[in-house]
Amino acid sequence: MEITNLVREIVRVTKKIKQPDLVSFVDQVQKAQKVYVTGEGRSGLVAKSFAVRLARLGKMVYVVGETVTPPIAPNDLLIAVSGSGETKTVVETVKICRVMRGNVISLTATEKSSITRISHFSVVIQAHLPKRLGHIYHLRELIGVPERPPVASIFELASLIFLEAAAFKLEAIWQRNNRDKRLLPS
Repeated sequence: MEITNLVREIVRVTKKIKQPDLVSFVDQVQKAQKVYVTGEGRSGLVAKSFAVRLARLGKMVYVVGETVTPPIAPNDLLIAVSGSGETKTVVETVKICRVMRGNVISLTATEKSSITRISHFSVVIQAHLPKRLGHIYHLRELIGVPERPPVASIFELASLIFLEAAAFKLEAIWQRNNRDKRLLPS
């Protein structure tokens, strides 16, 4: 896919993201004591990228599955990223979070998926996803299921842009509330 076509497709998809979803997302991240992120494959990389942004803003943030991740507590926030909304480990993580009375926001391309049904709030990124064999990411990788075509990465790219926009808003709020502090210590 040529760069201009890729950018055109990203613009088309991101224009469909509802502005109130961004506002609500930022509000919920801001209110959370601790934030956890989860996702598999490229979606997991997007989630981890957002975790880095939050950490630099001084937010307590954890990546699910890392060895230093503490148990989730009531009113903590889990951000789950899954294009299909059916990735087994992500869905199970959301279920556990709900049992522990944590709040869940999902980013997905699939409006009627398992993850949207069990999340408190979902941001639907209307990117086209081709059908995949199975919902267990690690098993697909082990058996060598072919990677999605380039157009399928639009979900991850649009999710990254959404999360970057949220990070910009959170940074602006942080700067307004902390005028006398530097963002990062020297």
